[in-house]
Amino acid sequence: MERIVNILKKIENITVFLLFLIMVVMVFIQVINRNFIKISIGWLEELARYSMIFLILLGTEMGLRDGTQISVEALTQRLNLKIRRILKFITRIMVIYFSVMVFLNSLPLIKMQIKTGQLSPGLRAPMYLPYLTITIGFLIITLAQISTLIIDLKNTYFSKNYTYEEENK
Repeated sequence: MERIVNILKKIENITVFLLFLIMVVMVFIQVINRNFIKISIGWLEELARYSMIFLILLGTEMGLRDGTQISVEALTQRLNLKIRRILKFITRIMVIYFSVMVFLNSLPLIKMQIKTGQLSPGLRAPMYLPYLTITIGFLIITLAQISTLIIDLKNTYFSKNYTYEEENK
């Protein structure tokens, strides 16, 4: 399981890099066009915006997975290890639940966008594609959180080296 997660992390890192590169290049070209050539190209800005949205969703997943999201730890650091692990477990379950709900509720939105055939103003791409980033992003968050939860459980409570004494240190 950890091997699959590591492969997916590498794919995710490459995707984040490419999205960031696309976003920066599109914004740079747009700035040059507006200030020097005096021509604004709308689809450049739109592509940069869609790249940024997907980048934010992937970055959110990376932060949740690695535990690098901003959090207030003043209270949790004062608790013993067992209670901290329980709180971490509950938090992961809540994130999984929220992500599943957003994922499931985004599906009707995608179906509606496909049915209406609406196009984006600049790229003239089907609008279900930008909305699909929400669906894909929260699916990735859900799967990553489930795999992280399984790995955490395996490395703590189901580990051969795990003892109750570790909890009370």
